Amino acid sequence: MPPFVFIENNHPTDILSEQVVWFGRRGLAAPGYKPVDVMPALTRKAVESIDTHARDMPDQPLFLPSSTTEIKFSNHSVTAQ
Repeated sequence: MPPFVFIENNHPTDILSEQVVWFGRRGLAAPGYKPVDVMPALTRKAVESIDTHARDMPDQPLFLPSSTTEIKFSNHSVTAQ
């Protein structure tokens, strides 16, 4: 769902400057944002968090929430508007 941008620490990581239609949903997107990059990016961030926690607080438990609702891979084309 739009907006198509990564959000980190409650702030978008880029400026929403492109109108796109992905999977039938029209909305603003950050330049270079592609839905196919979402899972790899979330995985990288999770691994970074685990590594940082293991290094800085090895004796403390780690809670790493994940709240993806639906991620599908498909052959739908992406059309910039």
